[in-house]
Order: sequence, then C-alpha cells, then structure tokens
Amino acid sequence: MRRPRHSGFVLIVLAVSLLALAGVAGLAIDIGHLYVVKEEAQTLVDFSALAAVRELDGSPSGPERARERVRDYAASRWKLAPPAFPAVRVEFSSDQRQWEEQPRTADGLRFVRVTAALDQVELFFLPAVLPRRTARVRVEAVAGQSRPSSVEQAGLLPFAILAHDRSPPDFGYRPGDQVTLRWPPSGSGPVTPCAADRQARLIEAAVGAYPHGAGYVQDPGRDAIQEAIEDDRVFRPLRVGEPVRMTGGEKSLQAESLARRARQDTNLRARSWAEYARSPGNGRRIGVVAVADPAQQLRLVGFGLVFLPVDPPPEDSQPLCAEWVRPADRSSSLFVARLLQ
Repeated sequence: MRRPRHSGFVLIVLAVSLLALAGVAGLAIDIGHLYVVKEEAQTLVDFSALAAVRELDGSPSGPERARERVRDYAASRWKLAPPAFPAVRVEFSSDQRQWEEQPRTADGLRFVRVTAALDQVELFFLPAVLPRRTARVRVEAVAGQSRPSSVEQAGLLPFAILAHDRSPPDFGYRPGDQVTLRWPPSGSGPVTPCAADRQARLIEAAVGAYPHGAGYVQDPGRDAIQEAIEDDRVFRPLRVGEPVRMTGGEKSLQAESLARRARQDTNLRARSWAEYARSPGNGRRIGVVAVADPAQQLRLVGFGLVFLPVDPPPEDSQPLCAEWVRPADRSSSLFVARLLQ
C-alpha cells in the first residue's frame, strides 16, 4: 500500500509544533524562575534598606553600622541560587539627590539606597535556543527617615498586653505602669508578670490564653521574630474588634531582638519615659502594642504606646516588660523608617 505523499510534511509540521510548544513551555519556566529570583532579591534589599536607615543617628559610626546590617541580611536571609547573595552597593544621602558610598560626614544623613545585581541567574531551557546560559537581575531599594503623622506609625511591636478594664482610651493603665509584653510560662512555677499586671485574674487569663508564655502575636519563626521586632514587619494583621491569637515563639530571641532595637536609639541613658521625653532619641525605644481584653476572649480593643528598656532579661522565667506611655492616638515628632522606592 502506498503511503500518502503528504505524510512526511505532516510529520515535519508536527515535529516543529512540538518543538515550538516545548520552547514556549521552557520560556515560561525560565521567566517564572527569573520572576521568583527578582521578587526574593527585591524583598531582601527592601528589608535591608529599612534596617540600615534606622542606624543613621548622626554619629560617625552610623553608616558603617548601616552597611553591616545590609551585609547581615545578604548573608543570612538569601535562600535561593546562586548560593551566596552578591555584594551590594550601599549609598547614603541627606536629600535623595546626591548619593555617596563613603559620605564625608554622617550628620544629616537620612536616606539609604541599596542596589544589588545578580549576574549568574541560571536559565534552564532558553540556552537551547539562545547563546546565554545565565541572566542578570538588578534590584534597588531606597529607605528614608520621615516624621510620622501619629504614634501608630512609630512601629507596631508584635505583642499584645492585657487590658486592666475595657474603658478607652487608657484601658485601666496609668503612665509609668510596667506592663507585660511576654509572660513567663506557667509550667516552671508561679507566674510572675511585670509590676502592673500582678493581678490574679490577669495571670489566669494569660495562662489560659497561652500557657507557654502569652504575649507574642506574630509569626513565631526565628527570622520572623527579628523582622517583626526590629523591622516592624506585620505577618498577621490585627484589627480592633477581632480576637488576638497568641503564637509563642522563643522568648530569648524576642529579648535579643528587643535589645537590638532599643540599642539603635540615640538615647540609651534614659531609664524612664519621663527622662526620654526630656531628651528624645530617634524613636527606636518606643513602639505600639495591641491591647486585648481578657474578659472578652482577648478581643482587640485598642493600641498603646510603650517605652522599651535597653536590656530586657533573656531568661524564660522572667517577663519582658515595657513602660506604658499613653494610648496610641496622639501626634509624635519622632522619626520613623519608610520604604520610599
């Protein structure tokens, strides 16, 4: 039986079609891979720029501390190939017009620009049709210090304190009260919270909410703790009227991150909010915490401004405390970090 004349042509067309489909699929895979790499790299430089700009306190050592924060992020947070995140360029400015890698003076510096170029991002399928086996990805982030319009913007700490009563705006707190950010666990003996919370009903509510140590309300992973406390990252949105869920996390890591955050402040001498207010620093020792009502299944009833100590105790048997300042609803003149680009 004679084979049709056009069968060879059909086979050629079919082969070409299959190659085209394979090429399109390969192109989609490589483009998707490049997108993931760029998004991850962008996230890294975003957070490193935010961390760096908080080190600019006008002191001569500020720029070097900022560069160190960027190096720390590049070394510890990069999880994709290539195995090591490339060297990044860190530049500083006082006006976002003139940028310098080695500024002549640290006085007045308020902006940081972090730029990274990944030159060896592997391509999987495109090398079959293109001479290149790798692609280049470039990312950039600019962060700056700006004045917040309200104390809510001073930085949301990943803790919820227990309201003494449900009456706004102070919820039973008084200026100077030592409130409990993170409670000790109940399994190691009697629970002793910070001075203002030593009430039987509050202790019972804290143990019932989370017996391993109530207070922390964000992602409890190791990297997440640092980002939530030091970089103001919110993993779990908190909304007034909704219940607050305690999530635990390693208390010693939270204490270390609180200490690092506090030590970024330009006023480390103040032992109380009253002293700090007379000689304000750059705002790193203040933060906003959620206020949960223990009589209503930890329903979020508001937010409060607290003042952080420089050296919180790392031991599990001791609470992490802060000083209650006021409800978080008044204007502030402190500088906070913003991602600008």
